[in-house]
Amino acid sequence: MKHLRALLIFLPALLLVGAASWLYGDLEAQVERWAKARYLDDCREEASSIAQGEVAFTELKRPKGLRMLDRLGECKFGRGQVEGQDAVWVEVAPGVIRFAPTEVKELPVRELARWGGMALAAAMMALLYFAVLSYQRDTRLRDDFLAAASHDLMTPLVCLKFGYDRAQVERLVRLVDNINDFLRLGGRRPPPQLEFFAVGEALKAAYALFAAQYEDEASGPVDFAGELDLQVEADRGRTEQIFWNLFGNELKYAAPYGPVKVKVFANKGMVNVEFADEGPGMGWWQRRRCFDRYYRARTVLESGKGGFGIGLCNAREHARAMHGSLKVRPNKPHGCVFTLALPAKI
Repeated sequence: MKHLRALLIFLPALLLVGAASWLYGDLEAQVERWAKARYLDDCREEASSIAQGEVAFTELKRPKGLRMLDRLGECKFGRGQVEGQDAVWVEVAPGVIRFAPTEVKELPVRELARWGGMALAAAMMALLYFAVLSYQRDTRLRDDFLAAASHDLMTPLVCLKFGYDRAQVERLVRLVDNINDFLRLGGRRPPPQLEFFAVGEALKAAYALFAAQYEDEASGPVDFAGELDLQVEADRGRTEQIFWNLFGNELKYAAPYGPVKVKVFANKGMVNVEFADEGPGMGWWQRRRCFDRYYRARTVLESGKGGFGIGLCNAREHARAMHGSLKVRPNKPHGCVFTLALPAKI
């Protein structure tokens, strides 16, 4: 599979290189034809101006050796040395020409072909370079994902090894659900099963999986505030999964720095659930990318804690599927505020 993927990445690039090589073989001839056509058009335009008397001209008997380019109506016209000048001439009567000095320049065909070929070769090299980078990036992301998965799955498995813990079993199930949801992000997934329920119930159910661990942190239990009995129209299972991801992130990265506060309130037909922390926070660029697949902020990487980089991605996809949203903003003086908005019961 690995070699097949590499082949699928490089094959289009190799086909383009082959096409470019074939085009380059005919490039000089193509440029030469184009240059001759343009040169002829420019000379015809000047010859027309001379024939109609629109420019100053000299009339004399046609010298020998002048080369004709084409005809302008019934008249011949060409370009050459006339009385020591590079000129365009028009035969206005048999053996009689009019001529005027010209500024029409012949295009450097070979130079154009050479530079065009070099530009084409550079474009093909850039294409191959970015194809290699893309393949390396995909490989690195896959390895990072497997490493993070093994790290996060190890915690509940160790707990199960030394003693049955229902919360850890639930956590393991949620981790596997996260992976399955992530793998289905690009494909079809069943629509959410909308129902009415109190958002506080889903909050408490998700928090129950982490309550003991929060109590072990210096920050202590999570502080719940606001109207927890507000009703939302959403998929209860997906809503709990969103809360599970948010509680898990706060526990790993923010709880050691201070209390985590959850507030519920209504706003413009939506029920908003805010997760505010006093952790290290994220810069504007990290906040912009934190919902991308595999992305892990610099502060998260420096913490050395596990994570797939797919939890927030899944959470936002679930929120959007339920006609809601999940956003993040900075908390003052430091930390982040994640806000989940779900449609309120009307």
